[in-house]
Amino acid sequence: MKMKRNIFILLMLAVIIMFTACHSEGNPEFSSTAPISSTNPSEISLPVYVPGSVSLNPGYNDRSFRWIYYQLPGVLTAWIKQSSEDMIKAYYELMDDFEANTSNEEIHEMIMVTFIKRLNIPKSQFIEIFEEKRAFWEETGLDMGSEQYEIPNADIIYTFDNDIINEYYRRE
Repeated sequence: MKMKRNIFILLMLAVIIMFTACHSEGNPEFSSTAPISSTNPSEISLPVYVPGSVSLNPGYNDRSFRWIYYQLPGVLTAWIKQSSEDMIKAYYELMDDFEANTSNEEIHEMIMVTFIKRLNIPKSQFIEIFEEKRAFWEETGLDMGSEQYEIPNADIIYTFDNDIINEYYRRE
């Protein structure tokens, strides 16, 4: 009888784990056209940037990549600052290091990617943060097609592949 109860409990745990895994993908706006079954970028279908889909600010024409490539959005910074003391400390150390040793001309990796990797920000949290930001911006009537309001693409960013990221965020 005790063995049957243990098997039942294990089966229930397996069902719960499978159920939560199936429902944690988030907003389809942030996911690729195919389900992500691997972290290997070559095995998933990634979105492709379509030139002209983002209205570019002519003030940034001297840059190789779109505005978001060089930014750490305030919404992400605010989330980091509301996190644990260790995360906040790591954030400020990274900011100091980054500002002391980098200029926009020298950047070879998207700033946001550097912070995500060093601070171990989970993709699910990243998506949640920017889903809230997108909803707020849409509610206030901002032009979501403008370069300065571009929502970062989680599927592209979380490949952590600089070639894929650089291709996607290039200026036209």
